[in-house]
Amino acid sequence: MCLSCPNFSQLTYFDFTCFRSLQGLPFNPVIFSNIYVSNSYGLGIKNMLKLLLIFTIRCLSRLASFKERRKLLDSLGDPELAQLKLLGQLQLKLKHSERIKHFRWSSRSDYSDFVMKIPCVNYDDLEPFIQKQMRDSTHELSADEVAFYERTSGSSGNAKFIPYTKSYLKILNRLFLLWVDDLINSHLRFRTAKTFLCVTPALHQDEQGSSVQIGSNTDVDYVAPWLGFVTEQFLAAPLNLSRVRDAKVYRDLLCLYLLSADDLEIVSLWSPSFWFAMLAHWSDNRERLHPHLQSGRYEAGERQWTFKPLNDARLKLLQQKTPDWDQVWPDISLISCWDQAHAAKGAYRLSKMFPKAFLQGKGLLATEAPVTLPLMQAKVSVPFLTSVFIEGEDLEDQQIYPIWKWKLDHSYRIIISVPNGFLRYRLGDVVKVSTFYLKTPIFEFMGRDAQLMDMVGEKLLEDFAYSALNTFGPLAGQTAFFPVQNAHSSFYVLMMESEQPGLSAAALDEALMQSHHYRLARNLGQLQPLQIAYSRTWTQRYFDLAEKRGQQLGNIKLASFHKRIYSEDEMHFLRGFDS
Repeated sequence: MCLSCPNFSQLTYFDFTCFRSLQGLPFNPVIFSNIYVSNSYGLGIKNMLKLLLIFTIRCLSRLASFKERRKLLDSLGDPELAQLKLLGQLQLKLKHSERIKHFRWSSRSDYSDFVMKIPCVNYDDLEPFIQKQMRDSTHELSADEVAFYERTSGSSGNAKFIPYTKSYLKILNRLFLLWVDDLINSHLRFRTAKTFLCVTPALHQDEQGSSVQIGSNTDVDYVAPWLGFVTEQFLAAPLNLSRVRDAKVYRDLLCLYLLSADDLEIVSLWSPSFWFAMLAHWSDNRERLHPHLQSGRYEAGERQWTFKPLNDARLKLLQQKTPDWDQVWPDISLISCWDQAHAAKGAYRLSKMFPKAFLQGKGLLATEAPVTLPLMQAKVSVPFLTSVFIEGEDLEDQQIYPIWKWKLDHSYRIIISVPNGFLRYRLGDVVKVSTFYLKTPIFEFMGRDAQLMDMVGEKLLEDFAYSALNTFGPLAGQTAFFPVQNAHSSFYVLMMESEQPGLSAAALDEALMQSHHYRLARNLGQLQPLQIAYSRTWTQRYFDLAEKRGQQLGNIKLASFHKRIYSEDEMHFLRGFDS
Protein backbone atom coordinates (compact mmCIF):
# COMPACT_ATOMS: atom_id res chain seq x y z
CA MET A 1 0.00 0.00 0.00
CA CYS A 2 1.33 3.48 -0.81
CA LEU A 3 0.50 6.87 0.60
CA SER A 4 -1.06 8.00 -2.67
CA CYS A 5 -3.91 5.54 -2.18
CA PRO A 6 -7.10 7.66 -1.78
CA ASN A 7 -8.58 5.27 0.78
CA PHE A 8 -5.51 5.50 2.99
CA SER A 9 -5.45 9.30 2.79
CA GLN A 10 -9.15 9.64 3.53
CA LEU A 11 -9.01 7.23 6.44
CA THR A 12 -6.02 9.05 7.98
CA TYR A 13 -7.70 12.42 7.48
CA PHE A 14 -10.87 11.16 9.17
CA ASP A 15 -9.04 9.53 12.06
CA PHE A 16 -6.89 12.57 12.68
CA THR A 17 -9.87 14.93 12.58
CA CYS A 18 -11.64 12.79 15.17
CA PHE A 19 -8.51 12.59 17.29
CA ARG A 20 -8.10 16.35 17.32
CA SER A 21 -11.75 16.84 18.15
CA LEU A 22 -11.47 14.45 21.08
CA GLN A 23 -8.53 16.45 22.36
CA GLY A 24 -10.58 19.64 22.22
CA LEU A 25 -8.01 21.32 19.96
CA PRO A 26 -8.85 23.35 16.85
CA PHE A 27 -8.19 21.30 13.73
CA ASN A 28 -5.95 22.83 11.12
CA PRO A 29 -6.06 21.12 7.71
CA VAL A 30 -2.60 22.57 6.94
CA ILE A 31 -1.14 20.07 9.40
CA PHE A 32 -2.34 17.22 7.24
CA SER A 33 -1.81 18.82 3.85
CA ASN A 34 1.92 18.11 3.65
CA ILE A 35 1.53 14.35 3.83
CA TYR A 36 -1.22 14.45 1.22
CA VAL A 37 0.68 16.73 -1.17
CA SER A 38 3.77 14.57 -0.79
CA ASN A 39 1.84 11.56 -2.10
CA SER A 40 2.45 12.80 -5.63
CA TYR A 41 6.13 11.91 -5.30
CA GLY A 42 5.37 8.21 -5.55
CA LEU A 43 7.98 7.38 -2.91
CA GLY A 44 9.12 3.99 -1.66
CA ILE A 45 8.53 2.35 1.71
CA LYS A 46 11.49 4.07 3.41
CA ASN A 47 10.37 7.54 2.38
CA MET A 48 6.78 6.68 3.17
CA LEU A 49 7.83 5.89 6.74
CA LYS A 50 9.80 9.14 6.89
CA LEU A 51 6.68 11.07 5.87
CA LEU A 52 4.64 9.26 8.49
CA LEU A 53 7.27 10.14 11.09
CA ILE A 54 7.16 13.83 10.10
CA PHE A 55 3.37 13.72 10.27
CA THR A 56 3.51 12.09 13.73
CA ILE A 57 5.97 14.73 14.95
CA ARG A 58 3.62 17.40 13.66
CA CYS A 59 0.82 16.04 15.80
CA LEU A 60 2.99 15.44 18.88
CA SER A 61 4.68 18.84 18.72
CA ARG A 62 1.34 20.61 18.50
CA LEU A 63 -0.03 18.62 21.44
CA ALA A 64 3.15 19.08 23.53
CA SER A 65 3.43 22.81 22.86
CA PHE A 66 -0.25 23.79 22.67
CA LYS A 67 -0.43 25.14 26.21
CA GLU A 68 2.92 26.97 26.00
CA ARG A 69 2.03 28.45 22.61
CA ARG A 70 -1.26 29.71 23.98
CA LYS A 71 0.51 31.27 26.97
CA LEU A 72 3.08 32.93 24.72
CA LEU A 73 0.45 34.43 22.41
CA ASP A 74 -1.56 35.66 25.41
CA SER A 75 1.56 37.24 26.92
CA LEU A 76 2.16 39.29 23.78
CA GLY A 77 -1.25 40.89 24.32
CA ASP A 78 -0.51 41.75 27.96
CA PRO A 79 3.27 41.82 28.55
CA GLU A 80 3.00 43.45 31.98
CA LEU A 81 0.75 40.74 33.40
CA ALA A 82 2.90 37.96 31.93
CA GLN A 83 6.18 39.43 33.18
CA LEU A 84 4.92 40.11 36.71
CA LYS A 85 3.62 36.55 36.90
CA LEU A 86 7.04 35.30 35.77
CA LEU A 87 8.74 37.51 38.37
CA GLY A 88 6.74 35.77 41.11
CA GLN A 89 7.77 32.36 39.73
CA LEU A 90 11.44 33.41 39.70
CA GLN A 91 11.22 34.46 43.35
CA LEU A 92 9.80 31.06 44.35
CA LYS A 93 12.51 29.20 42.39
CA LEU A 94 15.43 31.25 43.74
CA LYS A 95 14.40 32.08 47.31
CA HIS A 96 16.61 29.31 48.77
CA SER A 97 19.80 30.40 46.98
CA GLU A 98 22.50 31.95 49.17
CA ARG A 99 22.67 35.16 47.13
CA ILE A 100 18.91 35.82 47.22
CA LYS A 101 18.76 35.14 50.98
CA HIS A 102 21.25 37.94 51.40
CA PHE A 103 18.99 40.43 49.59
CA ARG A 104 15.84 39.40 51.52
CA TRP A 105 13.70 39.37 48.39
CA SER A 106 10.19 38.57 49.65
CA SER A 107 7.53 36.50 47.89
CA ARG A 108 5.18 39.46 48.41
CA SER A 109 7.47 41.73 46.39
CA ASP A 110 6.28 43.70 43.40
CA TYR A 111 8.44 45.07 40.57
CA SER A 112 9.46 48.21 42.50
CA ASP A 113 10.64 46.09 45.46
CA PHE A 114 12.52 43.80 43.06
CA VAL A 115 14.33 46.80 41.57
CA MET A 116 15.12 48.24 45.01
CA LYS A 117 16.53 45.01 46.48
CA ILE A 118 18.24 43.29 43.54
CA PRO A 119 21.08 45.27 41.90
CA CYS A 120 22.01 45.03 38.22
CA VAL A 121 25.14 42.94 37.72
CA ASN A 122 27.59 41.76 35.09
CA TYR A 123 29.54 38.52 34.99
CA ASP A 124 32.42 39.86 37.07
CA ASP A 125 29.97 40.47 39.92
CA LEU A 126 28.67 36.90 39.74
CA GLU A 127 31.96 35.13 39.10
CA PRO A 128 32.90 34.59 42.79
CA PHE A 129 29.52 32.93 43.39
CA ILE A 130 29.90 30.76 40.27
CA GLN A 131 33.45 29.71 41.18
CA LYS A 132 32.37 28.75 44.71
CA GLN A 133 29.35 26.89 43.34
CA MET A 134 31.55 24.97 40.89
CA ARG A 135 34.19 24.20 43.52
CA ASP A 136 32.00 23.28 46.48
CA SER A 137 28.73 22.20 44.80
CA THR A 138 26.84 24.80 46.85
CA HIS A 139 23.66 26.68 45.98
CA GLU A 140 25.09 30.18 45.62
CA LEU A 141 22.93 31.35 42.72
CA SER A 142 20.19 28.73 42.58
CA ALA A 143 19.09 25.79 44.71
CA ASP A 144 18.29 23.94 41.49
CA GLU A 145 20.65 21.19 40.34
CA VAL A 146 23.22 22.29 37.71
CA ALA A 147 23.37 19.90 34.75
CA PHE A 148 26.52 21.50 33.29
CA TYR A 149 28.28 24.83 32.83
CA GLU A 150 28.32 26.38 29.36
CA ARG A 151 31.47 28.21 28.30
CA THR A 152 31.48 31.63 26.64
CA SER A 153 34.02 34.48 26.37
CA GLY A 154 34.61 36.88 29.28
CA SER A 155 35.77 40.49 29.32
CA SER A 156 39.36 39.54 30.06
CA GLY A 157 39.47 36.87 27.37
CA ASN A 158 39.14 34.20 30.03
CA ALA A 159 36.07 31.99 29.79
CA LYS A 160 32.77 32.70 31.47
CA PHE A 161 30.90 29.68 32.82
CA ILE A 162 27.11 29.91 32.69
CA PRO A 163 25.23 27.42 34.94
CA TYR A 164 22.62 25.44 33.02
CA THR A 165 20.25 24.28 35.73
CA LYS A 166 17.33 21.91 35.24
CA SER A 167 14.90 24.84 35.37
CA TYR A 168 16.90 26.75 32.78
CA LEU A 169 17.10 23.71 30.50
CA LYS A 170 13.31 23.47 30.65
CA ILE A 171 13.18 26.98 29.18
CA LEU A 172 15.46 25.95 26.30
CA ASN A 173 13.41 22.81 25.72
CA ARG A 174 10.24 24.94 25.65
CA LEU A 175 11.85 27.33 23.19
CA PHE A 176 12.97 24.56 20.85
CA LEU A 177 9.60 22.84 20.94
CA LEU A 178 7.76 26.09 20.20
CA TRP A 179 10.13 26.80 17.30
CA VAL A 180 9.78 23.31 15.80
CA ASP A 181 6.00 23.36 16.18
CA ASP A 182 5.80 26.82 14.61
CA LEU A 183 7.85 25.69 11.60
CA ILE A 184 6.30 22.33 10.80
CA ASN A 185 2.79 23.73 11.11
CA SER A 186 3.58 26.75 8.92
CA HIS A 187 3.39 27.31 5.16
CA LEU A 188 6.73 25.48 4.73
CA ARG A 189 6.52 21.97 3.31
CA PHE A 190 9.09 19.36 4.38
CA ARG A 191 9.41 16.05 2.56
CA THR A 192 12.47 14.65 4.38
CA ALA A 193 13.15 17.31 7.08
CA LYS A 194 16.86 16.47 6.67
CA THR A 195 18.63 19.07 8.77
CA PHE A 196 22.11 20.50 8.88
CA LEU A 197 22.62 21.53 12.49
CA CYS A 198 25.75 23.49 13.29
CA VAL A 199 27.38 20.88 15.56
CA THR A 200 29.65 22.48 18.17
CA PRO A 201 33.13 20.87 18.09
CA ALA A 202 35.21 20.17 21.19
CA LEU A 203 38.36 21.70 19.74
CA HIS A 204 39.65 22.77 23.14
CA GLN A 205 40.55 20.48 26.03
CA ASP A 206 39.32 21.91 29.32
CA GLU A 207 41.98 22.67 31.91
CA GLN A 208 39.58 23.85 34.55
CA GLY A 209 40.35 21.00 36.89
CA SER A 210 36.77 21.08 38.11
CA SER A 211 34.66 18.08 38.98
CA VAL A 212 31.63 19.67 37.31
CA GLN A 213 30.74 19.11 33.69
CA ILE A 214 31.86 21.87 31.31
CA GLY A 215 29.68 22.04 28.20
CA SER A 216 27.06 19.62 26.99
CA ASN A 217 27.87 16.18 25.59
CA THR A 218 25.94 16.87 22.37
CA ASP A 219 24.02 19.76 20.84
CA VAL A 220 20.66 18.16 21.73
CA ASP A 221 21.40 18.00 25.46
CA TYR A 222 19.60 21.33 25.76
CA VAL A 223 16.25 19.68 25.13
CA ALA A 224 14.27 16.79 26.63
CA PRO A 225 15.72 13.31 25.83
CA TRP A 226 12.70 12.29 23.73
CA LEU A 227 12.91 15.48 21.67
CA GLY A 228 16.67 15.12 21.28
CA PHE A 229 16.26 11.51 20.10
CA VAL A 230 13.66 12.51 17.51
CA THR A 231 15.76 15.45 16.30
CA GLU A 232 18.82 13.22 15.87
CA GLN A 233 16.98 11.07 13.32
CA PHE A 234 16.83 14.00 10.89
CA LEU A 235 20.40 15.31 11.17
CA ALA A 236 22.72 15.36 8.15
CA ALA A 237 25.84 15.21 10.34
CA PRO A 238 26.05 12.86 13.35
CA LEU A 239 26.14 14.42 16.82
CA ASN A 240 29.31 12.53 17.78
CA LEU A 241 31.12 14.79 15.33
CA SER A 242 31.27 17.18 18.29
CA ARG A 243 33.91 14.92 19.89
CA VAL A 244 36.44 15.56 17.11
CA ARG A 245 39.29 17.69 18.48
CA ASP A 246 41.31 18.19 15.30
CA ALA A 247 40.09 21.31 13.47
CA LYS A 248 41.09 20.06 10.01
CA VAL A 249 39.46 16.66 10.50
CA TYR A 250 36.33 18.35 11.84
CA ARG A 251 36.05 20.62 8.80
CA ASP A 252 36.71 17.70 6.44
CA LEU A 253 33.95 15.61 8.00
CA LEU A 254 31.46 18.45 8.17
CA CYS A 255 31.97 19.14 4.46
CA LEU A 256 31.64 15.47 3.55
CA TYR A 257 28.44 14.92 5.51
CA LEU A 258 27.00 18.17 4.21
CA LEU A 259 27.77 17.42 0.57
CA SER A 260 26.48 13.85 0.84
CA ALA A 261 23.09 15.13 2.05
CA ASP A 262 21.39 15.48 -1.34
CA ASP A 263 17.97 15.69 0.35
CA LEU A 264 18.89 18.56 2.70
CA GLU A 265 15.87 20.76 3.51
CA ILE A 266 16.76 22.69 6.70
CA VAL A 267 19.94 24.60 7.54
CA SER A 268 20.33 25.83 11.13
CA LEU A 269 23.47 27.71 12.13
CA TRP A 270 24.54 30.81 14.02
CA SER A 271 26.65 33.12 11.89
CA PRO A 272 26.16 32.83 8.09
CA SER A 273 29.95 32.97 7.84
CA PHE A 274 30.08 29.38 9.11
CA TRP A 275 28.35 28.16 5.95
CA PHE A 276 30.70 30.08 3.67
CA ALA A 277 33.72 28.84 5.63
CA MET A 278 32.61 25.26 4.95
CA LEU A 279 32.19 25.93 1.23
CA ALA A 280 35.63 27.60 1.15
CA HIS A 281 37.15 24.56 2.89
CA TRP A 282 35.63 22.31 0.23
CA SER A 283 36.91 24.56 -2.57
CA ASP A 284 40.46 24.56 -1.14
CA ASN A 285 40.53 20.78 -0.54
CA ARG A 286 38.25 19.35 -3.23
CA GLU A 287 40.91 17.17 -4.88
CA ARG A 288 41.82 15.60 -1.54
CA LEU A 289 38.20 15.15 -0.41
CA HIS A 290 36.81 13.99 -3.77
CA PRO A 291 37.80 10.28 -3.31
CA HIS A 292 36.08 10.24 0.09
CA LEU A 293 32.84 11.49 -1.44
CA GLN A 294 33.04 8.70 -4.02
CA SER A 295 33.69 5.98 -1.47
CA GLY A 296 31.49 7.28 1.36
CA ARG A 297 34.29 6.69 3.88
CA TYR A 298 36.79 8.83 5.80
CA GLU A 299 39.42 7.56 8.23
CA ALA A 300 40.85 9.67 11.05
CA GLY A 301 43.19 7.85 13.43
CA GLU A 302 41.55 4.57 14.37
CA ARG A 303 38.05 5.86 13.61
CA GLN A 304 36.27 5.34 10.30
CA TRP A 305 33.37 7.61 9.42
CA THR A 306 30.79 6.58 6.84
CA PHE A 307 28.24 8.59 4.88
CA LYS A 308 26.23 8.33 1.69
CA PRO A 309 28.51 8.09 -1.41
CA LEU A 310 27.74 10.61 -4.15
CA ASN A 311 26.37 9.50 -7.49
CA ASP A 312 28.01 10.57 -10.77
CA ALA A 313 25.56 13.39 -11.46
CA ARG A 314 26.18 14.98 -8.06
CA LEU A 315 29.94 14.54 -8.34
CA LYS A 316 29.81 16.27 -11.72
CA LEU A 317 28.02 19.25 -10.15
CA LEU A 318 30.75 19.57 -7.53
CA GLN A 319 33.56 19.34 -10.09
CA GLN A 320 32.53 22.68 -11.56
CA LYS A 321 34.92 25.52 -10.75
CA THR A 322 32.09 27.45 -9.08
CA PRO A 323 29.26 25.00 -8.33
CA ASP A 324 25.67 26.19 -8.48
CA TRP A 325 24.91 25.54 -4.81
CA ASP A 326 21.18 25.87 -5.37
CA GLN A 327 21.47 22.83 -7.67
CA VAL A 328 23.69 20.97 -5.18
CA TRP A 329 20.97 21.36 -2.53
CA PRO A 330 17.77 22.01 -4.52
CA ASP A 331 15.41 21.10 -1.66
CA ILE A 332 16.57 23.59 0.98
CA SER A 333 13.36 25.20 2.26
CA LEU A 334 14.50 26.88 5.47
CA ILE A 335 17.68 28.66 6.55
CA SER A 336 17.82 29.72 10.20
CA CYS A 337 20.70 32.04 11.13
CA TRP A 338 21.63 35.43 12.55
CA ASP A 339 20.48 38.14 10.15
CA GLN A 340 21.01 41.44 11.97
CA ALA A 341 23.91 43.84 12.67
CA HIS A 342 27.21 42.39 11.35
CA ALA A 343 25.49 39.18 10.17
CA ALA A 344 23.12 41.03 7.81
CA LYS A 345 25.41 40.89 4.75
CA GLY A 346 26.11 37.19 5.19
CA ALA A 347 22.42 36.43 5.58
CA TYR A 348 21.71 38.36 2.39
CA ARG A 349 24.35 36.29 0.53
CA LEU A 350 22.71 33.10 1.77
CA SER A 351 19.28 34.27 0.59
CA LYS A 352 20.72 34.95 -2.87
CA MET A 353 22.51 31.59 -2.93
CA PHE A 354 19.22 29.77 -2.17
CA PRO A 355 16.46 32.03 -3.56
CA LYS A 356 13.69 29.45 -3.03
CA ALA A 357 14.46 29.04 0.67
CA PHE A 358 12.82 30.95 3.51
CA LEU A 359 15.48 32.72 5.58
CA GLN A 360 14.49 33.12 9.22
CA GLY A 361 16.48 35.22 11.67
CA LYS A 362 17.50 33.53 14.93
CA GLY A 363 16.52 36.50 17.03
CA LEU A 364 18.41 37.32 20.22
CA LEU A 365 19.52 33.95 21.58
CA ALA A 366 22.50 34.34 23.92
CA THR A 367 24.36 31.75 26.01
CA GLU A 368 22.93 33.43 29.11
CA ALA A 369 19.30 33.64 27.93
CA PRO A 370 16.95 33.08 24.98
CA VAL A 371 15.58 36.63 24.86
CA THR A 372 13.47 36.25 21.71
CA LEU A 373 12.20 33.48 19.45
CA PRO A 374 11.03 33.57 15.82
CA LEU A 375 7.26 33.37 15.34
CA MET A 376 5.80 32.83 11.87
CA GLN A 377 2.46 34.34 12.86
CA ALA A 378 4.15 37.60 13.87
CA LYS A 379 6.67 37.49 10.98
CA VAL A 380 9.35 38.64 13.45
CA SER A 381 11.16 37.37 16.54
CA VAL A 382 9.10 38.09 19.66
CA PRO A 383 10.27 38.44 23.29
CA PHE A 384 10.09 35.18 25.26
CA LEU A 385 7.91 36.83 27.89
CA THR A 386 6.77 33.62 29.58
CA SER A 387 10.31 32.47 30.41
CA VAL A 388 12.73 35.43 30.53
CA PHE A 389 12.15 38.60 32.59
CA ILE A 390 13.35 41.51 30.43
CA GLU A 391 14.40 45.03 31.37
CA GLY A 392 16.37 47.64 29.48
CA GLU A 393 18.48 50.69 30.21
CA ASP A 394 17.33 53.47 27.88
CA LEU A 395 20.35 54.94 26.10
CA GLU A 396 18.60 58.30 26.01
CA ASP A 397 18.02 58.96 29.73
CA GLN A 398 20.07 56.07 31.28
CA GLN A 399 17.00 54.90 33.24
CA ILE A 400 16.00 51.23 33.53
CA TYR A 401 12.51 50.24 32.37
CA PRO A 402 10.65 46.91 32.27
CA ILE A 403 9.85 45.78 28.75
CA TRP A 404 6.18 46.77 28.95
CA LYS A 405 7.29 50.42 29.29
CA TRP A 406 9.66 50.46 26.34
CA LYS A 407 9.06 53.07 23.64
CA LEU A 408 9.17 53.02 19.84
CA ASP A 409 12.54 54.00 18.29
CA HIS A 410 14.29 53.97 21.68
CA SER A 411 17.46 51.90 22.17
CA TYR A 412 18.07 49.80 25.29
CA ARG A 413 20.84 47.84 26.95
CA ILE A 414 19.28 44.44 27.66
CA ILE A 415 19.01 43.23 31.27
CA ILE A 416 17.64 39.72 31.87
CA SER A 417 16.55 37.54 34.80
CA VAL A 418 16.36 33.73 34.46
CA PRO A 419 16.00 30.83 36.93
CA ASN A 420 19.67 29.79 36.96
CA GLY A 421 20.29 32.73 39.31
CA PHE A 422 21.26 35.35 36.76
CA LEU A 423 19.01 38.10 38.14
CA ARG A 424 19.12 41.58 36.59
CA TYR A 425 22.09 40.47 34.50
CA ARG A 426 23.50 42.91 31.95
CA LEU A 427 23.66 40.89 28.77
CA GLY A 428 25.87 43.39 26.94
CA ASP A 429 23.57 43.67 23.90
CA VAL A 430 21.96 46.84 22.59
CA VAL A 431 18.56 46.63 20.87
CA LYS A 432 16.23 49.16 19.28
CA VAL A 433 12.42 49.00 19.34
CA SER A 434 11.29 48.94 15.70
CA THR A 435 7.57 48.14 16.06
CA PHE A 436 4.97 46.49 18.30
CA TYR A 437 3.23 43.14 17.94
CA LEU A 438 -0.09 43.28 19.76
CA LYS A 439 1.05 45.23 22.85
CA THR A 440 4.64 43.97 22.99
CA PRO A 441 7.75 45.86 21.78
CA ILE A 442 9.59 44.17 18.92
CA PHE A 443 13.28 45.03 18.79
CA GLU A 444 16.26 44.62 16.52
CA PHE A 445 19.78 43.70 17.62
CA MET A 446 22.05 46.72 17.07
CA GLY A 447 25.33 45.34 18.43
CA ARG A 448 27.33 44.85 21.57
CA ASP A 449 27.48 47.50 24.28
CA ALA A 450 31.08 46.99 25.39
CA GLN A 451 34.18 47.75 23.34
CA LEU A 452 33.75 44.41 21.65
CA MET A 453 33.82 43.39 18.00
CA ASP A 454 31.81 40.43 16.81
CA MET A 455 31.90 39.93 13.04
CA VAL A 456 31.36 36.15 12.96
CA GLY A 457 30.92 35.23 16.63
CA GLU A 458 34.53 35.83 17.75
CA LYS A 459 33.58 38.33 20.50
CA LEU A 460 36.95 40.09 20.59
CA LEU A 461 37.21 42.68 23.37
CA GLU A 462 39.41 45.77 23.26
CA ASP A 463 40.88 45.20 26.74
CA PHE A 464 41.82 41.63 25.93
CA ALA A 465 43.23 42.50 22.48
CA TYR A 466 45.54 45.16 23.94
CA SER A 467 46.47 42.95 26.87
CA ALA A 468 47.66 40.35 24.35
CA LEU A 469 49.48 43.04 22.32
CA ASN A 470 51.22 44.48 25.38
CA THR A 471 52.85 41.12 26.17
CA PHE A 472 55.23 41.89 23.28
CA GLY A 473 56.56 45.00 25.02
CA PRO A 474 55.82 48.74 25.20
CA LEU A 475 54.06 50.12 22.14
CA ALA A 476 55.63 52.92 20.12
CA GLY A 477 53.39 55.31 18.21
CA GLN A 478 49.67 55.07 17.44
CA THR A 479 48.10 51.61 17.02
CA ALA A 480 44.58 50.45 16.22
CA PHE A 481 42.70 47.22 15.50
CA PHE A 482 40.45 47.32 12.41
CA PRO A 483 37.84 44.62 11.62
CA VAL A 484 37.86 43.92 7.86
CA GLN A 485 35.45 41.99 5.66
CA ASN A 486 35.27 41.25 1.96
CA ALA A 487 32.90 39.04 0.00
CA HIS A 488 34.55 35.83 1.20
CA SER A 489 36.46 36.41 4.45
CA SER A 490 36.70 38.29 7.74
CA PHE A 491 39.89 39.22 9.60
CA TYR A 492 41.56 41.88 11.75
CA VAL A 493 44.29 44.31 10.75
CA LEU A 494 46.53 45.93 13.36
CA MET A 495 47.73 49.28 12.04
CA MET A 496 51.06 50.47 13.44
CA GLU A 497 53.37 53.36 12.63
CA SER A 498 56.51 51.21 12.69
CA GLU A 499 57.65 47.65 13.26
CA GLN A 500 58.10 46.42 16.81
CA PRO A 501 60.86 43.91 17.67
CA GLY A 502 59.54 40.49 18.61
CA LEU A 503 56.02 41.17 17.32
CA SER A 504 54.64 39.22 14.38
CA ALA A 505 51.14 38.75 13.04
CA ALA A 506 51.31 34.99 13.67
CA ALA A 507 52.44 35.46 17.29
CA LEU A 508 49.74 38.03 18.05
CA ASP A 509 47.10 35.88 16.38
CA GLU A 510 48.19 32.96 18.58
CA ALA A 511 47.93 35.18 21.68
CA LEU A 512 44.40 36.28 20.71
CA MET A 513 43.42 32.60 20.46
CA GLN A 514 43.52 32.45 24.25
CA SER A 515 40.01 33.87 23.92
CA HIS A 516 37.58 30.96 23.54
CA HIS A 517 35.34 32.39 20.80
CA TYR A 518 38.20 33.94 18.80
CA ARG A 519 39.96 30.55 18.81
CA LEU A 520 36.77 28.76 17.77
CA ALA A 521 36.15 31.19 14.88
CA ARG A 522 39.74 30.73 13.69
CA ASN A 523 39.64 26.94 13.95
CA LEU A 524 36.38 26.75 12.03
CA GLY A 525 37.71 28.96 9.24
CA GLN A 526 35.17 31.73 9.85
CA LEU A 527 37.97 34.15 10.73
CA GLN A 528 41.22 34.46 8.79
CA PRO A 529 44.60 35.13 10.49
CA LEU A 530 45.26 38.61 11.83
CA GLN A 531 47.42 40.91 9.70
CA ILE A 532 49.77 43.72 10.75
CA ALA A 533 50.23 46.75 8.50
CA TYR A 534 52.76 49.56 8.93
CA SER A 535 52.50 53.17 7.80
CA ARG A 536 53.94 56.31 9.41
CA THR A 537 51.12 58.37 7.90
CA TRP A 538 48.15 56.11 8.58
CA THR A 539 46.69 58.39 11.27
CA GLN A 540 46.57 61.39 8.91
CA ARG A 541 45.04 59.23 6.20
CA TYR A 542 42.47 57.99 8.71
CA PHE A 543 41.19 61.58 9.09
CA ASP A 544 41.06 61.90 5.29
CA LEU A 545 39.09 58.68 5.06
CA ALA A 546 36.65 59.79 7.76
CA GLU A 547 36.05 63.07 5.92
CA LYS A 548 35.37 61.14 2.71
CA ARG A 549 32.71 59.18 4.61
CA GLY A 550 31.01 62.46 5.52
CA GLN A 551 32.30 63.09 9.05
CA GLN A 552 33.12 66.65 10.08
CA LEU A 553 36.80 67.08 10.89
CA GLY A 554 36.11 68.40 14.40
CA ASN A 555 34.03 65.30 15.25
CA ILE A 556 36.52 62.67 14.11
CA LYS A 557 37.98 60.57 16.93
CA LEU A 558 41.00 58.33 16.46
CA ALA A 559 39.87 55.08 18.06
CA SER A 560 42.27 52.32 19.05
CA PHE A 561 39.72 49.53 18.57
CA HIS A 562 37.16 49.94 15.81
CA LYS A 563 33.65 48.46 15.86
CA ARG A 564 32.75 49.61 12.35
CA ILE A 565 33.69 47.08 9.65
CA TYR A 566 36.17 48.32 7.03
CA SER A 567 36.66 47.22 3.43
CA GLU A 568 39.98 46.11 1.97
CA ASP A 569 40.01 49.21 -0.23
CA GLU A 570 39.75 51.41 2.86
CA MET A 571 42.61 49.52 4.50
CA HIS A 572 44.73 49.95 1.35
CA PHE A 573 44.06 53.67 1.58
CA LEU A 574 45.21 53.75 5.22
CA ARG A 575 48.40 51.95 4.26
CA GLY A 576 49.07 54.61 1.61
CA PHE A 577 48.57 52.37 -1.44
CA ASP A 578 45.60 54.33 -2.89
CA SER A 579 45.13 57.99 -3.55
